[in-house]
Amino acid sequence: MQDQSALIKRAKKGDETAFSELVKATEASVYRYLYAMVKSHEDALDLSQETYLRLWRTLASYRGDCSPTTWILRIAKNTAIDHIRKTAKTGDVIPLTYPDKDGVETSVELPDSDTDANPQEALSRKQTREAVRKAILSLPEEQRDVIILREFEDLSYEEIAARLSLEIGTVKSRLSRARHAIKDFLISGNFL
Repeated sequence: MQDQSALIKRAKKGDETAFSELVKATEASVYRYLYAMVKSHEDALDLSQETYLRLWRTLASYRGDCSPTTWILRIAKNTAIDHIRKTAKTGDVIPLTYPDKDGVETSVELPDSDTDANPQEALSRKQTREAVRKAILSLPEEQRDVIILREFEDLSYEEIAARLSLEIGTVKSRLSRARHAIKDFLISGNFL
């Protein structure tokens, strides 16, 4: 298989075979990234298709400033954010861990179904899901990227650094700031 930059160059010229090879080379990463954001197999598949449609339409705008995978994941991220904004009222599962004041990892696990809950608990869970979603979406892009890659794609610091072309220390500091911002957002809204 050719390198992805060469595939993009060929695809820009209308080579559908090159585009197909590019899709095959990146589809697993795109799916995992989208699933991490939306926590739904069906939605992640649909959003993957939408990502590649957007990619095909915007191939001419690729300048090579970042790796093809990073660029494609950026398109996937924007596709997912658009989807999340449209469906914010329904709420999906968003598991999230963050360090508490003692540095101990604390987990917020949001259920995907409120069928077993009484109406008041269901409303509380829905409000918490929406708060977590808003907290993640309110993060600056560089923090949102690292929190999604770490917490939802389960990438190591080294893998995140390589994918985003960052130093490991930068990844750690952005991740720490993102976790604290999410925690502060949830505390300020009395969700924790």
